[in-house]
Amino acid sequence: MLANYERNSNARYPVLYLNHGGGDDDAKWSAEDPRSGGYAGDILDSLIAAGKAKPMIIVMPNTRSCATFDPSPIGTDDKCSQEYVKDIIPYIDNHYRTKASREHRALAGLSMGGMVCCTPVFRTSIRSANFIFTAPATSRRRG
Repeated sequence: MLANYERNSNARYPVLYLNHGGGDDDAKWSAEDPRSGGYAGDILDSLIAAGKAKPMIIVMPNTRSCATFDPSPIGTDDKCSQEYVKDIIPYIDNHYRTKASREHRALAGLSMGGMVCCTPVFRTSIRSANFIFTAPATSRRRG
């Protein structure tokens, strides 16, 4: 959690939802083994200290069980989009001091995690984020 979160009870923060890649889980972002990636908290702390990022809440959900390359039928949301829109985002907005609007919400991800971000941002009726930064995996249809 942010260093000043407990001390400044009136402050509200933007939220970054950070998705892991396929084959990994949410622990990958905070791993402290250089061979395993991670250090997300340390990286953000350094960026904030250098004035290159604003204080924010980072949420690293485990979307491993809902991620898929198979698109949902037109007009419906896939399992990960449903989880974000109905569960994850409302839970975070209701339990933490967020700036609970799309202008202060970002989804990002690595590989499969980037693909997971695309649907809630671009296809859902709620438009869960205003900004997206990803390195998405893509699927190639045969036929």
